[in-house]
Amino acid sequence: MLSRKILHVRSSRSLAGPERHLLELLPGLGAHGFATEVALLYRRQPGDPEEHPLLARLAEAGIAGSQIPDPGRMGLAARRALGARLRRGDLAALHGHDPKSDWVIGGAVRASGRDLPGGPIRRLATLHLYTRATLALRLHRRIDLRLLRSFDGVIAVTAGLAAELEQSVERRAVAGGRRRVARRVIPNGIDAADLRARSAADLPAVRAALAARSDQQGEGRAPLLIAGGRLTRQKGLDLLLEALPAAVARHPGLVLWIAGEGPERPALAAQAARLGLASRVRFLGERGDLAALFSAADAFVLPSRSEGSPYVLLEAMALGLPVVAAAVGGVTTMLADGDRGLLVRAGEPRELAGALLRLLENPDDARRQAEAARQAIAGPLSAACMVEATAAFYAEVLG
Repeated sequence: MLSRKILHVRSSRSLAGPERHLLELLPGLGAHGFATEVALLYRRQPGDPEEHPLLARLAEAGIAGSQIPDPGRMGLAARRALGARLRRGDLAALHGHDPKSDWVIGGAVRASGRDLPGGPIRRLATLHLYTRATLALRLHRRIDLRLLRSFDGVIAVTAGLAAELEQSVERRAVAGGRRRVARRVIPNGIDAADLRARSAADLPAVRAALAARSDQQGEGRAPLLIAGGRLTRQKGLDLLLEALPAAVARHPGLVLWIAGEGPERPALAAQAARLGLASRVRFLGERGDLAALFSAADAFVLPSRSEGSPYVLLEAMALGLPVVAAAVGGVTTMLADGDRGLLVRAGEPRELAGALLRLLENPDDARRQAEAARQAIAGPLSAACMVEATAAFYAEVLG
């Protein structure tokens, strides 16, 4: 019998959207007959922990994980390590989750040969997000799209990413390529019951901290907004800060919590001070209790310049938190063109400010949209739907 074990490969330093995707996806695949492992290409930098933080989370979920040091740009050491893993002969497929992992998978399979003791190795990938913030990232996107023309199957988490892949595959076909690449759009999904349980466990401590903040600042029940994610330009938090004074003018007690870390934090803190918002904006750093923070807040704001199918938005929706978000990537579909939350054009602080005021001043509409979002999490945006669709795709590609 041919193996149905799939090794997922991810190159990263921390817990981000693709890591959360793996934690939501992999535990459910066993019920569909697919065994899974994870190989982490750890780009460890000074100050990073010895062990990638995803390994402990995988162990809690009962998923086997391993760590491969990956200090070089070309991933040569990672290719050798992955090739050695292939030669054990128990894998049906390698599944990459970023351009670097796709590159390493391609090289490892070429070096080892596709026909190994356990049968032919399939090459799979999931497109989570392409960013174009730098020349290097734009180059990575072009290389990855060309490489994926030779893969056996590719999942895209949004229709936009699928369209980018389709254009690349069609160019290959026009040029005379004969290889068929199976393609599928499968949005990210989330286990709402697990999320709510974690939120309930952490909520008392969060509420105590919130009460202490209100007492210290002499506030009543002032509006509390929350934003979260890695603090990079892509996340658009500078745009949110630019929009905030207009909302504070109408709601003087308003407070914004920003959860996460990243290279833009010093610039964002300086911007908040420059705008007179230092007492209104609190930088929380990395938090393990984000779900409880959401439950304590009045609204979630996602001002990103680009997104795929963001898990931070899925969390807010699952917890029934009203949302204001930039209409980028898969966000528009996730919010059903505005039926599940307020959508604004990306890069427009004035429009964002107006949407914040509409949300705060029309609570009945906000609650209606939040309930529609919560219902979507119970259906098409659930982890169960994502697992079922992925298992069906694996069955198609692996035969």
